[in-house]
Amino acid sequence: MEVLRKNGLEEETIKSKLKDCIKTMINCYNKTSVNEKVIVLDGVRELLNELDKHNVLMGLVTGNLEPIGRDKLRKVSLSQYFKVGGFGSDDICRSNLVKLAIKKAKENFSFDGDVFLFGDTPEDIEAGKKAGVKTVGVATGIYSKEQLENSDADFVLENSKDINKILEIIWG
Repeated sequence: MEVLRKNGLEEETIKSKLKDCIKTMINCYNKTSVNEKVIVLDGVRELLNELDKHNVLMGLVTGNLEPIGRDKLRKVSLSQYFKVGGFGSDDICRSNLVKLAIKKAKENFSFDGDVFLFGDTPEDIEAGKKAGVKTVGVATGIYSKEQLENSDADFVLENSKDINKILEIIWG
């Protein structure tokens, strides 16, 4: 919806057409994503396995519509790790998606622990900051380590490969 607003559509118009738009987007995705290659960054699968062994509740926050985000996770066999989420179909504001995922964790799993948002864009870090959680910038190639440091992330990593460093951040 951010894209629509940036291109001059009024909020009222967006809301009145949103359900049809979402349905169309999902249908288009389903038709065009058959051969889509979803990439899991180095170290991520091992990290998720390790966190899962310790019963860490994990959530996903993404601008993808929920059915699309869930399908991408399914394609790379990561669905089982993410029990809660905040999706682009839930809200247009990234920090609200973080807050929504936390709310779902509290309501559905009685979660009351520390929250770390791992992101690879300054916008991800900003959303985490606005939501009041600890932020970890991961330089995946889109943004450099320096750019993520400038976004005021609590922690910044060169990549997702150093599982021990990530666990050290989480466990303190």
